[in-house]
Amino acid sequence: MGISPRIVTQDVTITWDGVPQRLQRGQVIDVVPGSPLERAIGAGRLVPLPGAEPAITPPPEVVAPPRQEKPLTAPRPAAQARKPAAKDGDNS
Repeated sequence: MGISPRIVTQDVTITWDGVPQRLQRGQVIDVVPGSPLERAIGAGRLVPLPGAEPAITPPPEVVAPPRQEKPLTAPRPAAQARKPAAKDGDNS
């Protein structure tokens, strides 16, 4: 049995994934409340299966990718930062 079994209360034809689907009155189908399938069929055409409570599943969590931070770098020592410029003809 599915998460949320329901009975179709009247014949209905819906288009799902580009294909017409005919649902007959009395057919049991698993339709989560608030889902796109429920909107396509129509909530008024569905009733819970006796003895089974429809489960409400939480919407899937949207997880953001981990944030990439710049690595911390230590400032260069002042002695290295101000290296004397080479003079013309000086090979050191």
